[in-house]
Parts: sequence; C-alpha cells; structure tokens
Amino acid sequence: MSAKLLPEGVIRARLYGNIAESSHWYGDHRERQPLGQVGLDQLAAKGIPAGVTNGYRITNEASYRLHRTDLVVDYGLSSDFNVGLWWPYFHHDTQESTTVTQGTGWASLSGVQRAGITGAVTTLDNTDPEHTGWGDLYLGVKQRVLGKN
Repeated sequence: MSAKLLPEGVIRARLYGNIAESSHWYGDHRERQPLGQVGLDQLAAKGIPAGVTNGYRITNEASYRLHRTDLVVDYGLSSDFNVGLWWPYFHHDTQESTTVTQGTGWASLSGVQRAGITGAVTTLDNTDPEHTGWGDLYLGVKQRVLGKN
C-alpha cells in the first residue's frame, strides 16, 4: 500500500472546472418535471393559474447552469506529511422565458385581472437569479502511515 505525497518543500497548485446544466428537476415525490414548472407553481400560489379555458395560457421554460472552479494547493512539509487547501468558486445562473398567450375570452377578463396576469408574467420572465461567490475554504492534511512514496 502506498500514498503519493509531495516531497518536502514542493508546492502544487491545480484548478478543476465543472459545468452542469439542467432544464428539469425532481419534485417532492421524485417525479421528473420541467424546471419552468417551479415558476408556474409560484404564480398558482399567488392565485394566478397557468391557464383558463379560452382565456389565456401561461408557459414558462427555464434552465439552470452551474459553473464551479476549484483551486487546490498542496505543500510537502516532509516526504511523509503534506498540507493542503481547497477553495471552490461557484457561478449559478437560472434563465426563465415566460409568455402569456391570450385566448378568445381574454377580453372578458377585467382590466385589473389582465394587468395582474401580464404583470406577474413579466416579473417571472425577468426573474433570472445569478449568484457568484467563493465557497467554504477547506484545509487538510495527508500523512503516510504505511509504505513508501
């Protein structure tokens, strides 16, 4: 059994990059759903259904992207003992495209109802959260207990 450790006085820095994308998510009952359904559920919770027969239909398409970069630095204090740090950097981005299609009964809705629906759709369409920042800094050690380098 052996462990590959850095020799004494040697430092190594590495960058790792990962990208993940999705347009679906898993609900409470482990069913796969389009990510855009989350926004439609938020509208429904505010009393705005995704559609009314002959009145209107709201559609929402959404996607999520995660770009993660990890900085890893190791240093050999001795040939049998290394220290290191690991610092992840994250960039999360959600894109939504929401539209309302008016049906023949759209005109029968009150002006307040039409304004509320179009306002909610516009707000949801403009809600594209993006978060960037450093994650937790992890410090670690590696020590050989058996074998040779």
